[in-house]
Amino acid sequence: MTGRSANFTPKGQRTRQRIVEAASRIIGVRGIARMTLEDVRAEARVSSSQIYHYFANRESLLLAVVDVDGEEAGNDPMIGDFTSIDAMRAWCCELVDRYRRTLHYNVCPILAPGSAVLDDQVYVYAVERLGQFERDVRDGYRAMLQSGELDLNVDADNLATVTVATLLGGVILSQFQQDAAPLERAVDAVLERLDCCPC
Repeated sequence: MTGRSANFTPKGQRTRQRIVEAASRIIGVRGIARMTLEDVRAEARVSSSQIYHYFANRESLLLAVVDVDGEEAGNDPMIGDFTSIDAMRAWCCELVDRYRRTLHYNVCPILAPGSAVLDDQVYVYAVERLGQFERDVRDGYRAMLQSGELDLNVDADNLATVTVATLLGGVILSQFQQDAAPLERAVDAVLERLDCCPC
């Protein structure tokens, strides 16, 4: 869907990744509406022809930013093991560590300033990814119910929605404030709800 880098040489993959990372940083700082391909070219230190070699247009680049970590499942912040409290805690701590390390990088366009101007295809894809994330968390909570880690009175569907909303709220505030503290507090709130020690 995003012109995956598997079709390119190792050098080409690195160049493509540099372009995507540059776009992600610009979106994190300026928002989507103010991200231009010329800005990306300057930030990534590539030529216009290189950008168009990897991306047909601005929309295809935005799709790649949404999917920036998705090409290797192990690097995708929305993919993890949610089937136990220990696993959930480890994933949450890694999410916070990732944000501290990258700050502007890996900003999902649906959460960035100016997301109201997303192209329909990009918006739909971003919503699909968030929806899958919520389903994965829900399935994890259901597994915890079956294993006895969660009280049987817990509503897995409701808890998954609250978890995702809390984490995304933390991400949004952290992006706007350029500070990991809101995300850290959101993660702590999720873990406390699971009766788990905070990170």
